[in-house]
Amino acid sequence: MSLVISLMTNDRQEQVKVSSQQEIQAALDYIAQDLQQAIYVYDAAALNTGYSTVPANSGIQDQIPPYSNAVDGCNPGNCIPVLAFWKRKYFDREDTVGGIKIGEIRDSSEGSDRFLYSLVVYYLIKDPTPSPTWSKVARIGRFEVKDGILGPPNPDPNTPPSYLLNPDAGFNRFDLSISPNSVRQSLNSWTKSGSYTQKIETLVDYIDDTPSTDFTAAGLTNISLPLEDASGTTLVAPDCDAQTGLGPKGASTASRVPPNSILTTAPPLQEQTSFYACVTPINSQGQSVVQVSLRGNALPRLNSNPATWQINTGNTQPQLSYRPSASVRVAVRGLLGGQGD
Repeated sequence: MSLVISLMTNDRQEQVKVSSQQEIQAALDYIAQDLQQAIYVYDAAALNTGYSTVPANSGIQDQIPPYSNAVDGCNPGNCIPVLAFWKRKYFDREDTVGGIKIGEIRDSSEGSDRFLYSLVVYYLIKDPTPSPTWSKVARIGRFEVKDGILGPPNPDPNTPPSYLLNPDAGFNRFDLSISPNSVRQSLNSWTKSGSYTQKIETLVDYIDDTPSTDFTAAGLTNISLPLEDASGTTLVAPDCDAQTGLGPKGASTASRVPPNSILTTAPPLQEQTSFYACVTPINSQGQSVVQVSLRGNALPRLNSNPATWQINTGNTQPQLSYRPSASVRVAVRGLLGGQGD
């Protein structure tokens, strides 16, 4: 009986490890496919501090949940925006919306395919109290707010055309007049319209919530969180350029999202290391490179005692074997034509 129990226990342990690894990889693949449609990815400065050359604001974070308005349980106490970007969704001319083929909409683009722009944000979420639905560690959520499809022009020039497909609540089209010489700065100063009502959908659960200080105390400095830039921080870790090789030699251009200013003010997820991205700004060829890192935690699948999930100097290898990690790098070539746009 002891042998059977031992075999069953070992088999279950291996199964949860494999399941977690597969889920982490599947989530990264999904995020990578999303990023391949991106036209602009917010770096640390644009996410949190905005640009001094546009009207005063504190970055795109004030226009997205949870700082704009709480959505589906996402609030500043349990929900951190990690990766935010604009993408375009493709519609074939043969696709039908509101009973009309996309290519038959009577306007200047009649007969053509269409694209809709949408803002996508990925979050790290940890419930402050145990949830009956989700694990006791963290999970990743995805939020999207997208534009609609306008119908044929209204015969009355004083009446705006109606939508065949309504935009999501809160969506607002770009106001390029804010910064007419820079599309990038216009996107950085984008503001929403009204309150969001759509949900934040969970992409994957069982994401590690171990703070970087626990790994450092256990002697695992190689798992430390990378710096958001080369200066102005006290974290003991290489910056994104040194860790990923994204920036040019001798210079620091890649920034970490979320930035320190978010991680130090968002309990219970301060200094999280399980979900972050290193983002390079758009270069002269209009290209940006994004590296996304993700780490899971399979231990809550085995038992419900958080004390057994803690890592220390005496159990680093067994604990790390239950924390699968992976990363993916995506080259984003958007519609922004280089540094001047």
